[in-house]
Amino acid sequence: MKSTYGSHACHLLRINSRSLQAAEVASIGNEYTANMPDPWSQFMTNNSVDTGPDQVEMDISPNVDSGGFPDKVTEADPEHMNDPTQPGEPFPEDDDSPNGPMPDTNPSHPLSQPNDVVSHPLAVGHEANESQTIITEDNMDATDGNNKDIVLNKLVGVHGACLTLSDHDRLRIFIHEFVVRGLLPYIEKMIRTLSEQLASRKGISRSFISATKNWFGGKRNSDKANKTQVDMGGKYLRESPELQMRRLGDLAFLVQMYELAYTSFHTAKRDFNNDHAYMHCAGALEMAATSAFMVGSFNKVYPSHYMDSAVSMYAHTCKKPSFATRAILLSTETLKARGMYGEAAMEFIRMTGEDSDLRSALFLEQGAHCFINMKTPMARKYAFHMILAGHRYSKAGQRKHALRCYCQALQVYKGKGWILSEDHINFTIGRQSFNLKQLENASAAFKHLLTYDSRQPAVQQAAFLREYLFVFQVINVLLSVLQHNF
Repeated sequence: MKSTYGSHACHLLRINSRSLQAAEVASIGNEYTANMPDPWSQFMTNNSVDTGPDQVEMDISPNVDSGGFPDKVTEADPEHMNDPTQPGEPFPEDDDSPNGPMPDTNPSHPLSQPNDVVSHPLAVGHEANESQTIITEDNMDATDGNNKDIVLNKLVGVHGACLTLSDHDRLRIFIHEFVVRGLLPYIEKMIRTLSEQLASRKGISRSFISATKNWFGGKRNSDKANKTQVDMGGKYLRESPELQMRRLGDLAFLVQMYELAYTSFHTAKRDFNNDHAYMHCAGALEMAATSAFMVGSFNKVYPSHYMDSAVSMYAHTCKKPSFATRAILLSTETLKARGMYGEAAMEFIRMTGEDSDLRSALFLEQGAHCFINMKTPMARKYAFHMILAGHRYSKAGQRKHALRCYCQALQVYKGKGWILSEDHINFTIGRQSFNLKQLENASAAFKHLLTYDSRQPAVQQAAFLREYLFVFQVINVLLSVLQHNF
């Protein structure tokens, strides 16, 4: 291998020098905890739980650690998405006060539903179960398998137990050798080679290629692309100067040479645009804007029009809404990092449409948060766009998210004299709460519609009364059933 690839490109790595039995003996004598570092300590949440030999999985919820990876990934159960209560439990008791029906005044994050828990690959329970599966698949006899299971159970909570101090040193040396002697020299060589090739192809050769394209049909394709605004390019050879320029920008961006990356992407997008390869051009525009942002100079104007052009090409010319969504998310993050929350809100709102209710709801909600985070918070625009987001969530079938958005908007409209708007929000909260079987919240919301000084017409007030009486009857039936059972 060394004779074929060179000694700088080959490295023999030896790890796991300690056996399971030796690791178990060392852990009993506290030798591991005293001398051996835990390689996963910076990525794992430290949960001090005493587990017996027959109990591997932990029954407590993990601590929240924003600095590392989560121990558990929570996913919603599709069968219980619309049922806020567990089977056999009564409906939730919420505050039925005249101050307003607020099911969740400070709700938790909507995407964290603790119904179905999936273990992280680095979690303790997952690690033990994987190790037991591996032992079972090796077709070992029952005695050896049980012994190793006992050893693994005793090593629960210990990571890298089979690594010695020499193994840790060898891993550090390998990473250092790989980066210093392998990766960085290769990237430097590629950047130097691409720069020389691109410099040699400039001038006469590039002019000759452009003239050849114009002589042999390039003019006809250009006129057709200008009329129809469709992607006429996209098929380049690997050695083409356009792709080599794009590759140079990618390598420079990878090693944080953002000035060189911006120059390369800027040149590449001009070449792609001339060839009417709009898919490549949009990608180059997106990366050029990102490189300009990563330079970190607030004195330099951020080229937001690059991102606007990229989004327009993705969405309208190339018909790639997923790419346009990615560009919008990247653009809004850069705008928010520079304190341009108003521009970020406009970017979110611009991507809303009738093609996807869920995406439009997400963008409307994010735009509302941008309005409230401005230097001068725009509370009314925040509430208005939260109502729009709740409506789109409802159309997408996401009732919990719709209820959350309407409840947050009610905090702004409540008590401001906007009676009709407040009635609309309370009526929608009542409907959504009833659909989610939150009957107490639904009753409280409909009760706020039955006021003496209501400005609604008589027909609408009668509809409000029918809704309230129906919910009240359902609550009485449930209470009678519960009293009969107990």
